[in-house]
Amino acid sequence: MDVHEIEKYVSGEMAADEQAAFEQEMQQNPALSAEVARYRQLTGDLGDIALEDRISEALQHLPIHRDQKPGRWWLLLGLLSLLLLAGLFFYPAQSDADLQNLQSSPVPQPNPDSTAQFENQISPPIEQEEEAERPAIKKPIAGIEPGEQPVSPRVQPAPKLRGSGTAADTARQALLDAIWYTQYPPAQASFGVPFGQVDTLLRKSDFSGAYARLQLLERQGSAGDTLAFLKGYCLLERGEGAEALRYFDQIAKPQVFGSQLLNWYKGLALLLQGEQAAAKRQFEKIAQQQDQPLYPYALNALKKLE
Repeated sequence: MDVHEIEKYVSGEMAADEQAAFEQEMQQNPALSAEVARYRQLTGDLGDIALEDRISEALQHLPIHRDQKPGRWWLLLGLLSLLLLAGLFFYPAQSDADLQNLQSSPVPQPNPDSTAQFENQISPPIEQEEEAERPAIKKPIAGIEPGEQPVSPRVQPAPKLRGSGTAADTARQALLDAIWYTQYPPAQASFGVPFGQVDTLLRKSDFSGAYARLQLLERQGSAGDTLAFLKGYCLLERGEGAEALRYFDQIAKPQVFGSQLLNWYKGLALLLQGEQAAAKRQFEKIAQQQDQPLYPYALNALKKLE
């Protein structure tokens, strides 16, 4: 079916017998009926300036050959050209009028009195008042002066002991809960390849997952101080003091992770085993240096061990 036949049918230009035959064909051909409905929808938007594009798109989807008549298309293009010309005449005139109104309007001048008042409002005395209202910043633990009292240490939950539930185990658990503190990652260390995944797991406190990954790395040939420190730390957080201490003792360069931090971890590992005297010696090493961040924690531990 030619597209012009569809156009004639939609516009009502068909003769009665042609219209009857066309409608009969529509009943037998659902595709033709769909094309007629689509064409009606397109031609219903005569006020849309994009009508030409939409009709062209519809014609491209028609599965039929078209014998276009140039006269009707020229008429449509002429109508669109008239609309565009009308727009060109209308909008520039309106824009010129608006421009003349703007040029004729007086420009407001700033008031010198209000400007001076505004400058007075932002004068330096306000900054001095805000400075006086700021609270005093507390000194960090590492900045404790000789003779000053250290701040109360922030303890953390200790791992649960795997003991027999005796009174001695209960007392040891209470002692660990009163002094337990760990720091990860160490302030002086960074962990890259191949320990990136382990570092991520430890930051999430997934000690079991991190230890399993370290076991795999060790089987693959990884060794050294970093592996020993990370395995010792995982075992310490899991409450396995003897194994943690074994790995901490393998570290050749403790200064990489912080010598005082390793002394603290060794003391905690010894307490997990019930070796209070040996743990006390580790804490005493830390208590000799008041400018260390772990100094108040060591004092707290020594006080609890008295």
